[in-house]
Amino acid sequence: MIGTGQLLRAIAMLVYLLVPGWPGAIAGSAICAAGMQLHYGSLYAFLTALRPSDGFHDAQFARVEMVRSAGYGAGALLGAVLLAWDPAMLPWLLAVKLVTSTMAAILVFTMRMPPHTSSRSVKATSAAPGVLRNRPFLGLILLGFLITLVMEFFPVAFPVIAVEQLGAPAWLPSLANAGLAMLSSTLTGVAVALTSSRSRAFAVRLGAVLLLAWIASMVAVYAVPSAWLAVALFGSALIFGVGTVVLGTRMNAAASEAAPPEQAGRYLAAFQYSFSVASLTAPLLMSAFALSGWLPWVLLVLGPAGALVLLPWLRRALPPRVLALAPDETEAGA
Repeated sequence: MIGTGQLLRAIAMLVYLLVPGWPGAIAGSAICAAGMQLHYGSLYAFLTALRPSDGFHDAQFARVEMVRSAGYGAGALLGAVLLAWDPAMLPWLLAVKLVTSTMAAILVFTMRMPPHTSSRSVKATSAAPGVLRNRPFLGLILLGFLITLVMEFFPVAFPVIAVEQLGAPAWLPSLANAGLAMLSSTLTGVAVALTSSRSRAFAVRLGAVLLLAWIASMVAVYAVPSAWLAVALFGSALIFGVGTVVLGTRMNAAASEAAPPEQAGRYLAAFQYSFSVASLTAPLLMSAFALSGWLPWVLLVLGPAGALVLLPWLRRALPPRVLALAPDETEAGA
């Protein structure tokens, strides 16, 4: 499924290159979105089968996220430089993406997977309910949505707010994104290591508080003198970056632990909808600026605040390994 997702992204690049005008743009976007959903809906199910020695996926997922962030940051920087130098480079960039996606698909299709063994009871998991009947897991999906909504809002809103609303330099959003990519690609693993003695619930709670701090800092930026505006906005972006680094891939690790092994693919694919729906909702929050300058911020606060309210119930409702235990604890000692 991961290879099929990459293959769909390669087909999308081909559509962009060969079909002119808006039909190609719409078709290419739809195929690319389907490929992305298929890829990320299967990626963590694939990684779940490669259970590490300690049984906890946090460090494993953090390493994957660091590599992904480094690749994303390098690709975005390269694309920005080339397009600034010559906008006619766009077809060449699409062609490069076509080649890399095809190579990724071939790599995945030719990869040999080790046999998967699970330490959890097959008898217990065979009777596991479907996703829609598993209320604690649905609550975990909601938690993922509430947290991810802020993460998806930042790339959509920050350039518009900084440059168009506040009059910051046009280069500031690019600098902030480069800084965030550097943070994520270098410190995600460090954050997991520093919080390894604490539960996932602690990391999610701390990340949610930091996201609330970012929202408060962005509201405060409106009162900052213009001479200090760029510094204040960059500092605000760093608060956001630290929050995302603390959260890291804790939500995906929690979902991986909560999913019954025999239905891991279905459960983890359903969990990815928390990210997909958040990515669709974030632009709608931006449109609320047309009604009021403060309304999007008030609505955005509901995400991390709702996560903080939901977290205690999930900690009790889900198995202890999902949110309540640290990697060096055992259920017997909980």
